[in-house]
Amino acid sequence: MLSLTPKKSGSLVGVPISVTTLPAAANVAVAAAYGVRDEAGGSALRLVINLSAIVLAGVLTLAVQQVWWWNLARRSRRPAVG
Repeated sequence: MLSLTPKKSGSLVGVPISVTTLPAAANVAVAAAYGVRDEAGGSALRLVINLSAIVLAGVLTLAVQQVWWWNLARRSRRPAVG
């Protein structure tokens, strides 16, 4: 989220997301295909936790940026002292 908001996104933005989600999603599919329900369930839980953490990090990043820009705008509207 931080790399997208200042309009300076690079090619490595999707790498952390892919590293955390693809192995878990693939293991859900493979374990389900082989009928190993416990492993499929554990991988599905890991996938949900990873996606939740990604969304939470994005929301927190936007919240911090909003507070930052709000404070910056408030300071720029103050009259000059002196």
